[in-house]
Amino acid sequence: MVRTTALALVALLPFSAGAAPALAGAQELDMSQFMPVEEIRPGMKGIGLSVFQGTTRDTFEVEILGVLENVGPGRDLILGRAHSELLEKTGIVSGMSGSPVYVDGRLIGAAAYAWSFAIEPVVGITPIGEMLGMLERSGDCPELGLDGISQENFRFALGGGAERALVSEIHPIQTPVALTGFTGSSRRTWQSCLSTYGFLGVEGGGRSPGAAPTALRPGDAMGIQMVRGDMTSTAIGTVTWVDGDRILGFGHPFLLAGPVSLPLSTAYIHAVLPSQVSSFKIGGPGKPVGAIRQDRQTGVMGVLGTNVSMLPVSVSVTPGRDGDTDQYHVEVMRSDILTASLIGLVGYSSVEASQKAIGESTLGIRTTIRIGPDRTLESEITVAVPSPPMAVAEQISRPIQKIIANPFEKVRIEGVDVHVHLLDRYRVAEVEDLRVDRAEVKPGEDLEVRVTLRPYREPKVVEATTVHIPADTPAGPLDLVACASGDLWEMEWERAPLRFEPADLDQLIDLLGSRRDTRRVYLQLFQHRSGRVVGGRELPRLPGSVLSVLDTGTRAGKIGLSAGAVVAESDIRTDWVVTGCRSITIQIVPR
Repeated sequence: MVRTTALALVALLPFSAGAAPALAGAQELDMSQFMPVEEIRPGMKGIGLSVFQGTTRDTFEVEILGVLENVGPGRDLILGRAHSELLEKTGIVSGMSGSPVYVDGRLIGAAAYAWSFAIEPVVGITPIGEMLGMLERSGDCPELGLDGISQENFRFALGGGAERALVSEIHPIQTPVALTGFTGSSRRTWQSCLSTYGFLGVEGGGRSPGAAPTALRPGDAMGIQMVRGDMTSTAIGTVTWVDGDRILGFGHPFLLAGPVSLPLSTAYIHAVLPSQVSSFKIGGPGKPVGAIRQDRQTGVMGVLGTNVSMLPVSVSVTPGRDGDTDQYHVEVMRSDILTASLIGLVGYSSVEASQKAIGESTLGIRTTIRIGPDRTLESEITVAVPSPPMAVAEQISRPIQKIIANPFEKVRIEGVDVHVHLLDRYRVAEVEDLRVDRAEVKPGEDLEVRVTLRPYREPKVVEATTVHIPADTPAGPLDLVACASGDLWEMEWERAPLRFEPADLDQLIDLLGSRRDTRRVYLQLFQHRSGRVVGGRELPRLPGSVLSVLDTGTRAGKIGLSAGAVVAESDIRTDWVVTGCRSITIQIVPR
């Protein structure tokens, strides 16, 4: 009887079904449909709406306990005790965020907060008056997604930011993120990242029986699609208010990223799983219906009927030398904060699904990142690792994050293509010894070099080559090094660090795409003389007149020393991923 009466009452609420324009300010709101927090008193009885099964909105009773004033700058929180047969067993359920609460037929706000380890379903309700403030910002619609704080480096496990140490601590109701198509290990890895943002990774998937809803009403389950395609990751919450093509939901932040452009969908709830830690809804995404445009302290604001551009990503994995290639295609939400991590997660799960999660492995990873309107970053690297999924995730996510977070230009990544070739054993060799045919050499001559490699569990191999000494090399000592690409990079960074600080986006793309081949031994001859790095480019052998101008102290900028000038460089192609470094000093004598 309570449910039938409440639903009838809600049906009579003054929600205009198609009259309001997308932008606030174009029409005055009928404020009589809302109850301001000043009118709320302890003991009032209310009704809440939320979906706990399928797409049917169920009701729960709410007894108002009071109002917590000034819980944040200019913010209040309404306290209520929820009652229903389900909630008495489960407590407040993750996924209820945004559930509208009505008193005397007027909307007072959204169920949005709970307490850790509470034994009664006491809920914190965000006042609707505070949520309506998002409508004033609804015209602020960036094209590329989140304009929030960017992470410098990709990390799957970001730490225990969501751990709750105090029983009395109030927190936003956790947002369940339904994961489908991901492997078990990748889900666990992603969940550790999700917890940092107050999300709860849960099993998703399953087909929605019957016709899926194509519209959203107050109390309906809503989804924010983070990944869709062969794999899906969808955050599930509840719609608080609908007026024409505008909606409000959640009652607390999604990521607190401000203006956003995120894909909004309907959602289907398969069940509620009771838990002593945190009960949660198990569900999945329905049809795309619009876009989330604001992500603020008091909730999210969306516009229905709006398309959102997502980032297409393809990953192909070929196991063994002649194995069949598995291909995966997804779209990822555009986000300064999460896009790189989400693409890394897709790569992680693709490799694990196609091959394995741990053990001796050698990976060839080829990545193409298309950057609008006319730039492309192509890179290829071979690595020998004990954890192939994590290696792939890191190798593809780091350059993407650096491009997204670059300080030079706002960029739009048009697509990412990744191909992984995986062998079930280590193909790695260490540089063990370096020898030359003589200790003194004249300019213009060739120096015979022998490099000894020790492959993993294979016999030693000696590689011979020649290094040409340029005719204009001045007399004096030279250092000859035989190094793996990673070791050489570290040496070059120590010698000329400003060389790795790009001056513009094109230099950044060049740096990210110019990684040396990990399967080669690199031979470098360099002389201990000072050069300069100007604008990210090394100038090792400048005339004294130019040096005097650069060192006058009359200008400041990215000009720095380079400790040594490279005289010659060559390399030796091998069948292994090379590690280690050896060096020797030779003497250049006059002709």
